[in-house]
Amino acid sequence: HVVIGADLEADTEAWDIWQRNDLDLESNMAHLEALVFGVSYGLVWPVDGMARVTIEHPYQMVTVPKASDRRTVAAAMKSYTDEDGSEVAWLYLPDGVYRYRSNTRRSQSVVNLVKGGVRDWKLDDENEDGPAVQANPFGVVPVVPIENRPRLINAPRSEIENISPPQGAIHEDRAGHMGASQPTAP
Repeated sequence: HVVIGADLEADTEAWDIWQRNDLDLESNMAHLEALVFGVSYGLVWPVDGMARVTIEHPYQMVTVPKASDRRTVAAAMKSYTDEDGSEVAWLYLPDGVYRYRSNTRRSQSVVNLVKGGVRDWKLDDENEDGPAVQANPFGVVPVVPIENRPRLINAPRSEIENISPPQGAIHEDRAGHMGASQPTAP
């Protein structure tokens, strides 16, 4: 058993939350995604009275820091394509969580978003995920960015961003050499 502080009961509860959410494995994925993409996210939400922690990919989650305090998340949004092809977006604010759904399917919604802005989105109907508007029981945005190489003003940085362009050039060069070495018909 790991003891973090002087309060054994709090340590035990934190360890139970960690284990219940498989964070031994999930935390590794969070750090790997942050290394590759510069950031990943942890989302905490109550499910059946228990804290549920999920790790979110930066292609599906974004946060906005409070202007006066970069450590405080002012808002977060998670978006994904639902099973029926519509886009779903969850907006997390300190006072509530709002679920939106696009009026069009994935292939159309991106075009409509560019052409018409947010007119394509509406508050979702109540469904198996619950009501479209929910009170936030925490009073703070329940999303934590897990940043790699954080910066004061610029976005966090990936560990591989500097090697990707040279590696691509190496692959292109090798492919060119392979094509040049192929025999040609007389």
